[in-house]
Amino acid sequence: MDSQGKPPSEKQFEILIRMHSDANRGLRVYYVYEKMKKFGVKPRVFLYNRIMDALVKSGYLDLALSVYEDFRGDGLVEESVTFMILIKGLCKMGRMDEMLQLLERMRVNLCKPDVFAYTAMVKVLISEGNLDGCLRVWEEMKRDRVGADVMAYATLVTGLCKGGRVEKGYELFREMKVKGFLIDRAIYGVLIEGFVADRKVGAACDLLKDLMDSGYRADLGIYNSLIEGLCNAKRVDKAYKIFRVTVQEGLQPDFATERRMESR
Repeated sequence: MDSQGKPPSEKQFEILIRMHSDANRGLRVYYVYEKMKKFGVKPRVFLYNRIMDALVKSGYLDLALSVYEDFRGDGLVEESVTFMILIKGLCKMGRMDEMLQLLERMRVNLCKPDVFAYTAMVKVLISEGNLDGCLRVWEEMKRDRVGADVMAYATLVTGLCKGGRVEKGYELFREMKVKGFLIDRAIYGVLIEGFVADRKVGAACDLLKDLMDSGYRADLGIYNSLIEGLCNAKRVDKAYKIFRVTVQEGLQPDFATERRMESR
């Protein structure tokens, strides 16, 4: 095309980038980007974002950061999506100090992240098992005076309980109650399972009472978890009471629960 006096346009490069992005071929995206620079074609903000997103999603964070430096060198102005692509990438890699620096740049140059952006960060960190990072992001959200919604709380509480930090999850659960949030049964369930795993069956039973006082019925997973915890704590009489309630409510205990009761 170039030899015939028709050098490729940004639109044509964009088609190639989109094709490789959809196929998760990050290095190919970067190769096309390098060709763009060779032909003197400068991407728009939208295309820069597409390139960085493809690199982050395919595991080439450092290349994405180098593209971001080119972005800044071209004098372009970041959008919120520009910052969030890189922030989530840094969260995924556990590079929290760099993430916080970029977060500060976002505050100064554009705006504070909203609750949806903060929740997205927490989700990425939870998926990587980085609970300390989750709590650092939560503190940043409070520092920005961004009010957490039910989804943000539920995401963090669930992650903490499944990661073995049920006490911290319960602390956030109490915050939700003070703020008058509607707490669904799934949050009760993950807390009860967390307390059982932590051998704090009394606290788990208290949550069952709280659940019922709130107008919910426990599901089979909650009952099974409590029966297991009570049997392990040698409180068989109470486990049997819950077992009977499970049957009376028309729930079918699973095979492992029935065997556990029989063995006691």
